[in-house]
Amino acid sequence: MSGNDVCKEMQLWLEGIAQIDENTAYASCSEFNALFKVDLKTGDCTYVALFPDEKLNAKRLFIKAVFVNGKIYFIPASASAISVYDVETGTFESIIIRDDFVNEKYSRKYKFADAFIYRDTICILPATYPTVVKLNYKENTLEYFSKNMPETEYLFRPGTAQIGNKLYVPNTKDNLVLEFDMETNDIRKHYVGKNNHGSWSMVADGDYLWLIPQRHGAIVKWNYKNGDVFEYDVYPDGYVESDFCFTKGYKSGEHIYVLPAKANMFIKVKLTGVMEENNLLQLQNHEMVTYMFHLGDYEYFYKSSKESVQKSFIYYRLNRCNNFIEEWGFRFCNKREIYANVYFIKRANLVNGIPKYRETEFGNVGLFLKAITKSLSVDKEIEKTNIKIGEKIYTGIL
Repeated sequence: MSGNDVCKEMQLWLEGIAQIDENTAYASCSEFNALFKVDLKTGDCTYVALFPDEKLNAKRLFIKAVFVNGKIYFIPASASAISVYDVETGTFESIIIRDDFVNEKYSRKYKFADAFIYRDTICILPATYPTVVKLNYKENTLEYFSKNMPETEYLFRPGTAQIGNKLYVPNTKDNLVLEFDMETNDIRKHYVGKNNHGSWSMVADGDYLWLIPQRHGAIVKWNYKNGDVFEYDVYPDGYVESDFCFTKGYKSGEHIYVLPAKANMFIKVKLTGVMEENNLLQLQNHEMVTYMFHLGDYEYFYKSSKESVQKSFIYYRLNRCNNFIEEWGFRFCNKREIYANVYFIKRANLVNGIPKYRETEFGNVGLFLKAITKSLSVDKEIEKTNIKIGEKIYTGIL
């Protein structure tokens, strides 16, 4: 197992990510409000800006990012709006989404799950949002489609299968599969399998879709054309299920490969349904895997402790073509002082001008002081602002 010489400090959990060329992507941070430019060859990340009108320490702002016509459309998880970043000009605009629903099943922390480009639109699938949404990216207009949406509780995740103009996404709560036709805007509901109690993702395989279980139960193979269902629940020796078994699956060669969440092993499934352990990465009883995203030929995730208060994280990427795994982290390498500067300026202008200083790994006084030092001969306005913030910090300490 090789990798990108991962530094254990300053690693970032990225989520909404869009690749704009062979070596470059832009991504939202899952741990706090920040847009990063990502060097895909090295994993080095450069701070770009805060997303406008979002809280400074907001978690999991965006679940997906789509790059089209020179702009990146960041799709909200907990964010209040679709944020659009123009790569050339470095400017933002916001597209406000409808949010006046009276629906106890709708969680504003989990608005959307996935997004796909279709013709002049971006089709946005819900996580708990009450409708499917279509964004016309040429006109920045939104359409909402709710006819035939489920009446029962649902939580969809970014594990959608696309077949032509149709999207299929499974419910993590039960055996529902939602189908959305991007051409006609029709929504259909399918209930697939008896030993299917909630699936996280789907894998396309010819006329079949494989459902990867989040909850206990079978791995399901479903012929979406004629409705035939095959359920496989004979897991490898030593397998221990949990309340959150698996997340992502993908096909490579004659196998379906399955990534665990809290299950104790990686699994590969022959197309006949026979399972065996996939010895990519050994998991101890106290460890779990958190899926991040798929980009190019790679799946990105990290391993952490389920029990330790002081959790340790190891980041990986997995090549879907040859199933080679390596440690691979995304490191906050560049413009850390600038982020710290912005962080403290924002902190110092909170309620009624009363600053609240809570250091974080990336927003700390040490980095802020470096920013002050760098600004002295660079920008007089920044210098004045930093001196004022410094005075407030000094006063607050005393």
